Amino acid sequence: MTQAPLDHVAVFSRDLNTDIIFYQQLGYELETLYHDWAMLRDGEGRGIALLSPTGKHPQHFGMRITSRDDLERLAREHNRVVAPHRDGTFSTYLEDPSGNEIELIYYPESEEGEQGRK
Repeated sequence: MTQAPLDHVAVFSRDLNTDIIFYQQLGYELETLYHDWAMLRDGEGRGIALLSPTGKHPQHFGMRITSRDDLERLAREHNRVVAPHRDGTFSTYLEDPSGNEIELIYYPESEEGEQGRK
């Protein structure tokens, strides 16, 4: 398996609109917005996910997995399931030994790009 680079951090937001404006002023661009969740990214593709208190996602940091097979294998090894998301991605949540939540996230187009370069 290749290294899983940091994709995003997910933090609680008391007010999505206020926090979106704040991060836009720091140079982040809004990528996705739902009633309970928003994703902003910097010019390098690193994200800040804003989580509404009424949402279902825990605070976490996300690591990008470039192979669906690797994602499925890691989920099995940790007795977790892979879940599809409304934005077309797939992920599983793990805890590190200290109890921190980690989302391993797979973007289908990333594997297509990898295959196209081979």
